[in-house]
Amino acid sequence: MGMVRGMTSKHALELMKNAEEAVLALRTHAEALEAGVLAAYAPVTTGGSSLAVKALLESAALTLEGALRGFNAAAEAHQAELSDDDQYRTARDAASTEVREALSQIREAVDSLFGDAWVPRLGLPAALPSDPAALERAAGEVLGALRTVKLPKPQLPGVGSVDARAWIALLEGPRNRLVTARGDVAREAQEARATQAARDAASDHLQETLSASALLLQAIARVGGRSELVRNIRGTALRSTRAPALPTDDDARGQGAA
Repeated sequence: MGMVRGMTSKHALELMKNAEEAVLALRTHAEALEAGVLAAYAPVTTGGSSLAVKALLESAALTLEGALRGFNAAAEAHQAELSDDDQYRTARDAASTEVREALSQIREAVDSLFGDAWVPRLGLPAALPSDPAALERAAGEVLGALRTVKLPKPQLPGVGSVDARAWIALLEGPRNRLVTARGDVAREAQEARATQAARDAASDHLQETLSASALLLQAIARVGGRSELVRNIRGTALRSTRAPALPTDDDARGQGAA
């Protein structure tokens, strides 16, 4: 059974490798292990008795294969979910840059035309944030002020009245795109958490099944005096196969371009 394509977790690969080796051992050594057990218990078995050791080992192999398939499927689903996240973060970062530039232009114009006292009156922050959520809120406050506050006469001689609609048009489109992009990133983050939870559950199930299979193999081999056949079978990965916690929706990876 092949390993998951695209996975980078060393310990997940180790767990799958150990499970594959255990499945091979369950089948390869079934006949020898059964013979050993039958020989060990021959003095106490009646003529018609039989010990279905091979059937037991095959059942264990099938169960372990099923757990391994389940883990492969869950890991691939999680990898596929993560693979399309970059496009949404890229769109969010581009919209964040647009919003920041629009706010900067409006702030400079307000300061130049009306004086610095009007910068906070229109909801413009003294220092523009880089966080996408903060940019979205700031843009919303500025748009609200531009729609409701009557602008004064410009301080510069020869400059006529200012139509706020031009500034609204400059900011509204980028903010709308940022709202949409942040929603996409948040949705993708929730979907990734769901596939990661499924992957972790499948990992736990595979680990438990592998441990049980390894214990079964070792016990039967010991009873039959054939422990050397399964000495290299490991019932666990060295460390956890769980993936690290996923970042928050507006995570640091996406804020550098904002």
